[in-house]
Amino acid sequence: KFEYAIVAADVLSLGLSLLRKHDRSEDLKRSIVEQGLHQFTLASEGIQRRLDEVRLNDGGVPLSTFMDMEMNEGENDDNENPELEAEYLSLLGASVARCVEELRIRKSQEAGATAIANF
Repeated sequence: KFEYAIVAADVLSLGLSLLRKHDRSEDLKRSIVEQGLHQFTLASEGIQRRLDEVRLNDGGVPLSTFMDMEMNEGENDDNENPELEAEYLSLLGASVARCVEELRIRKSQEAGATAIANF
Protein backbone atom coordinates (compact mmCIF):
# COMPACT_ATOMS: atom_id res chain seq x y z
CA LYS A 1 0.00 0.00 0.00
CA PHE A 2 2.85 2.41 0.72
CA GLU A 3 4.44 1.76 -2.66
CA TYR A 4 1.28 2.83 -4.49
CA ALA A 5 0.91 5.99 -2.41
CA ILE A 6 4.55 6.93 -2.97
CA VAL A 7 4.30 6.35 -6.73
CA ALA A 8 1.03 8.31 -6.90
CA ALA A 9 2.54 11.29 -5.09
CA ASP A 10 5.63 11.14 -7.30
CA VAL A 11 3.51 11.07 -10.47
CA LEU A 12 1.46 14.02 -9.24
CA SER A 13 4.62 15.95 -8.40
CA LEU A 14 6.05 15.20 -11.84
CA GLY A 15 2.83 16.31 -13.51
CA LEU A 16 2.79 19.57 -11.57
CA SER A 17 6.45 20.14 -12.41
CA LEU A 18 5.83 19.51 -16.12
CA LEU A 19 2.90 21.95 -16.15
CA ARG A 20 5.14 24.59 -14.58
CA LYS A 21 8.10 23.94 -16.88
CA HIS A 22 5.98 24.02 -20.03
CA ASP A 23 4.26 27.22 -18.90
CA ARG A 24 0.91 25.46 -18.62
CA SER A 25 0.34 26.08 -14.93
CA GLU A 26 -2.50 28.45 -15.79
CA ASP A 27 -4.46 25.25 -16.45
CA LEU A 28 -4.60 24.78 -12.68
CA LYS A 29 -7.41 26.79 -11.16
CA ARG A 30 -6.71 28.73 -7.99
CA SER A 31 -9.25 26.75 -5.97
CA ILE A 32 -7.63 23.48 -7.02
CA VAL A 33 -4.20 24.68 -5.90
CA GLU A 34 -5.57 25.84 -2.55
CA GLN A 35 -7.50 22.60 -2.06
CA GLY A 36 -4.41 20.57 -2.96
CA LEU A 37 -2.29 22.48 -0.46
CA HIS A 38 -4.89 21.89 2.24
CA GLN A 39 -5.16 18.16 1.51
CA PHE A 40 -1.40 17.68 1.36
CA THR A 41 -1.02 19.56 4.63
CA LEU A 42 -3.46 17.15 6.27
CA ALA A 43 -1.67 14.19 4.70
CA SER A 44 1.75 15.35 5.84
CA GLU A 45 0.48 15.87 9.39
CA GLY A 46 -0.93 12.34 9.40
CA ILE A 47 2.28 10.89 7.99
CA GLN A 48 4.37 12.70 10.61
CA ARG A 49 2.05 11.58 13.43
CA ARG A 50 2.25 7.95 12.32
CA LEU A 51 6.01 8.15 11.85
CA ASP A 52 6.38 9.49 15.39
CA GLU A 53 4.19 6.64 16.70
CA VAL A 54 6.22 4.03 14.86
CA ARG A 55 9.54 5.48 16.00
CA LEU A 56 8.49 5.79 19.62
CA ASN A 57 6.19 2.76 19.55
CA ASP A 58 3.68 4.41 21.89
CA GLY A 59 5.83 3.64 24.92
CA GLY A 60 8.52 6.24 24.49
CA VAL A 61 11.06 3.50 23.76
CA PRO A 62 13.15 4.19 20.64
CA LEU A 63 12.32 1.77 17.83
CA SER A 64 15.71 0.05 17.69
CA THR A 65 15.70 -0.55 21.46
CA PHE A 66 12.18 -1.93 21.31
CA MET A 67 13.04 -4.28 18.44
CA ASP A 68 16.13 -5.54 20.29
CA MET A 69 14.02 -6.27 23.38
CA GLU A 70 11.40 -8.15 21.33
CA MET A 71 13.95 -10.23 19.47
CA ASN A 72 15.64 -11.20 22.72
CA GLU A 73 12.33 -12.33 24.16
CA GLY A 74 11.39 -14.24 20.99
CA GLU A 75 8.13 -12.35 20.60
CA ASN A 76 8.83 -10.64 17.29
CA ASP A 77 5.69 -10.56 15.13
CA ASP A 78 6.61 -11.41 11.55
CA ASN A 79 3.58 -9.49 10.26
CA GLU A 80 4.86 -6.17 11.56
CA ASN A 81 8.08 -4.49 10.58
CA PRO A 82 8.20 -1.05 12.18
CA GLU A 83 11.56 -0.17 10.65
CA LEU A 84 10.23 -0.86 7.16
CA GLU A 85 7.07 1.13 7.90
CA ALA A 86 9.18 4.04 9.13
CA GLU A 87 11.22 3.92 5.92
CA TYR A 88 8.09 3.90 3.75
CA LEU A 89 6.57 6.74 5.77
CA SER A 90 9.74 8.78 5.28
CA LEU A 91 9.65 8.15 1.52
CA LEU A 92 5.96 9.03 1.35
CA GLY A 93 6.57 12.19 3.35
CA ALA A 94 9.30 13.25 0.93
CA SER A 95 6.99 12.63 -2.04
CA VAL A 96 4.20 14.65 -0.45
CA ALA A 97 6.68 17.45 0.32
CA ARG A 98 7.62 17.62 -3.39
CA CYS A 99 3.95 18.01 -4.30
CA VAL A 100 3.51 20.76 -1.73
CA GLU A 101 6.57 22.56 -3.10
CA GLU A 102 5.18 22.44 -6.65
CA LEU A 103 1.82 23.76 -5.46
CA ARG A 104 3.49 26.53 -3.43
CA ILE A 105 5.49 27.58 -6.50
CA ARG A 106 2.26 27.70 -8.50
CA LYS A 107 0.52 29.72 -5.81
CA SER A 108 3.39 32.24 -5.60
CA GLN A 109 3.44 32.59 -9.40
CA GLU A 110 -0.30 33.19 -9.33
CA ALA A 111 0.05 35.79 -6.57
CA GLY A 112 2.81 37.56 -8.51
CA ALA A 113 0.71 37.64 -11.68
CA THR A 114 -2.26 39.03 -9.74
CA ALA A 115 -0.09 41.72 -8.14
CA ILE A 116 1.30 42.77 -11.54
CA ALA A 117 -2.18 42.83 -13.07
CA ASN A 118 -3.49 45.03 -10.21
CA PHE A 119 -0.53 47.39 -10.45
